Amino acid sequence: MKSIRFLFGVVVVFAFICVGYFLLVDNYILYKKEVHKIYPQVLLESLADYKGKVIVIGGSDSHHGIDAQLLEKLMQRPVINFGRNGDYPYPHYIYNLKKYVQPGDIVIAVMGWTYFLRKKGLSNNYVNSLVDAEVTNQFYYDNLPFAEKIIFVFTQLPYRSVIKALLSRPDSRTKVKYQVETAQSMLKRYTENTGIQRGESNRDGPEEVHAAVKEYTCDQYLISRTLKKPLQETYPSDTAIHTIDLLKSLEEEQGVKVFFSWGIAVNKPGDTSCYKSPESDGLNIFVARVKAILDERRIAVLGKYTDYLQPSECFLNTYAHVRKSCASTVTKKLYKNGLNEHTAKDGNIDSESITKQVLNSIRDKENKYINKYYSLTKIDLKKEKIAFTKFSPYVYLGKGWSDIESWGVWSSGSFSKVQLKNYNIKGSSLYMNGHYFNGDEKTQVIINDIDMGSHILKNLKIKLPKKILQSEFLSIKLNHKLVVSPASIGKGSDMRKIKFGLKEIGLK
Repeated sequence: MKSIRFLFGVVVVFAFICVGYFLLVDNYILYKKEVHKIYPQVLLESLADYKGKVIVIGGSDSHHGIDAQLLEKLMQRPVINFGRNGDYPYPHYIYNLKKYVQPGDIVIAVMGWTYFLRKKGLSNNYVNSLVDAEVTNQFYYDNLPFAEKIIFVFTQLPYRSVIKALLSRPDSRTKVKYQVETAQSMLKRYTENTGIQRGESNRDGPEEVHAAVKEYTCDQYLISRTLKKPLQETYPSDTAIHTIDLLKSLEEEQGVKVFFSWGIAVNKPGDTSCYKSPESDGLNIFVARVKAILDERRIAVLGKYTDYLQPSECFLNTYAHVRKSCASTVTKKLYKNGLNEHTAKDGNIDSESITKQVLNSIRDKENKYINKYYSLTKIDLKKEKIAFTKFSPYVYLGKGWSDIESWGVWSSGSFSKVQLKNYNIKGSSLYMNGHYFNGDEKTQVIINDIDMGSHILKNLKIKLPKKILQSEFLSIKLNHKLVVSPASIGKGSDMRKIKFGLKEIGLK
């Protein structure tokens, strides 16, 4: 009887340890966030309510090789290019999609040869992206079914990664700060049009050739380096078949139309050996086996694998990455190979309004986390002569500023935004101090959408009306005049368009 109780006690203790370990990983190591560094995930969440959107999933070949904005024009549907990394597990892509797709959506699965040859297990590259300081890819884990989370935590997440993360996890304020900085970086990138609005690449080269390209031929890189047997004797792995079954479940369970496309390949300059070397002998036999699995599950295939082989003038830096200028060719092939039959009939896609909706979604989350950041930042006003001196955590510099320097920060462009926490100091005034480049010019000051007039912002106090003092935050916009770069007027090599240098801001 004692031995039974002992065994029961051991089981209970073990169960408690397992539950505790799972909760530690789930809540602390893989902590949840709402502002993602991965822009396609932001698109996916922002456009979740759109019915009829097109989502491309796959490795970096689809990120570089498919022009999402062109496909959006051709199909007259919102398009998201979720091509990421060939090391990432395809099932995690699909589980992530399941939360956001709608009946009538279209999913294009671009699968290179390595996906069909991959066995169980996750790459270090992928696992590290889940447990780094900013939990870069945490959303993949967050959207796994509960059973899959348990499998991942206890069989696929190395204990050493958990221990390493445990010893280096940022505090709550830093976690929130990451969210604000990510949102701000994304808004700056996409509103200044230095990035691509639908998740695809804008890299057109020339670039340094990837090290692996120097080590392998095209067919070795794309196919044979992961082979254990010749292609004639090789069958798609169980992991690949499971992936195809998950794709089919999108159709059967969620009313999504799924298309399969072969991976993208490109010859390098001076070499046209892709699909022509001994390493690709038997490729047609292997392709027939893959095609049979897809046909059995009635998943539509977009053309032949040779349709997506590109010439050497399209080479970017690896055998799988094409230049931006060549992505249109691949995209048109996809369209002609079957996507054209699913062009939206109304032909009324408004890409600008979709982009605006996405950016507004990012701004909403940015403001939410700014508020969280302020709430986590404490200040003892009894010990402060003024609420703010220099740049502190209580002031958030929004769009329109350069990098902070030892003395302060220069404005960048025709306007600058600041958000300042209101410390409810009775009868307080807004205090600003700074200097101007290329002569003093009055700066228009708008606070919480109220025009407070134009002023020279040197040791300036602006009396705040009750309406503003009742607000939790002061949203300040500064409109600058005669914005020029020092280089343009022969005063150095600085190309930034500057006007006002902010040294101090706060409440007095």
